[in-house]
Amino acid sequence: MKQELLERLEKTERLPVVPVVAAQVLSIVDKPTTSLSDIADIIEKDPALSLRVMQMANSAFYGRSRSICAVLPALTLIGLKHAVPLVIALSAKSAMSESAGLAGRVDLDMYWRRAVLTSCLSSKLAAYVGVVSPEEALLAGLLQDIGVLVCAAAFPAAYPEKLDLFSVDHERLCDYEVNTFGSDHSQFGAWLLARWGLPAALVAAVRNSHETPLNKESSLHWCVAGAGCIANCLMHGMSAGTLRDHIRSALHFYWLRMDVDEVDEFTIELLDLVAVTESLFDADVISALESRVAGERLEKV
Repeated sequence: MKQELLERLEKTERLPVVPVVAAQVLSIVDKPTTSLSDIADIIEKDPALSLRVMQMANSAFYGRSRSICAVLPALTLIGLKHAVPLVIALSAKSAMSESAGLAGRVDLDMYWRRAVLTSCLSSKLAAYVGVVSPEEALLAGLLQDIGVLVCAAAFPAAYPEKLDLFSVDHERLCDYEVNTFGSDHSQFGAWLLARWGLPAALVAAVRNSHETPLNKESSLHWCVAGAGCIANCLMHGMSAGTLRDHIRSALHFYWLRMDVDEVDEFTIELLDLVAVTESLFDADVISALESRVAGERLEKV
């Protein structure tokens, strides 16, 4: 990223800030004495976040059905390694939206609909390859487009008018950013997440999220980049009224090559995960997807 851009970003006053709870968790997670109880103590200071953690633990994501009613048992089920990215993800929405003061300049509902979709896609791709943590992939997918909020905060006069492209033509938005700033929003997002102190692997995955994924890999970057490619395809399908065909086309990309049975299973599981996740972020994704799929929903070819 050009030096003048970095200097401008450093002077921008209303950049999204790391959520308070996430910062507190990150400050202790690498200490050898840190326990799940320590993290639970932090989370319990935020009643709304506590509820989201319990909802997630009780969801189909972990194969549960509404039996956990306290934060520590929820974290015990999730596990320390997976709890940290999940807590950061669940605390992100209100902190990021409010801190940047973007209401009225950015369609945040649109932003979070795509963020939830890419987070779910990234998580499902992680489960598909079987090595990457689905929770880490969910967080990386959720934050992969946070650079859009950085651009909107740093360039308030010109940038927001281009944001109609965010969901309908992501590639054109990236082209505009490169032509105007010399970098697209993946670079801006990676800069911010490094500033927040998030893990280097997650920062790198966001930085490289607009690269075309190679043949099936067991890496966080592959999951995040793949999620972005599939999301672009789904958005085009929704606009064209041919979502089912676009789903199958997206999941049969040369870098993924799912067969027909896998496509159907993956898509049904994706819709189930989106249904769980959208409720945690107050983002209406599933109705838009299912309204397009209804009547042609995943019948066998």
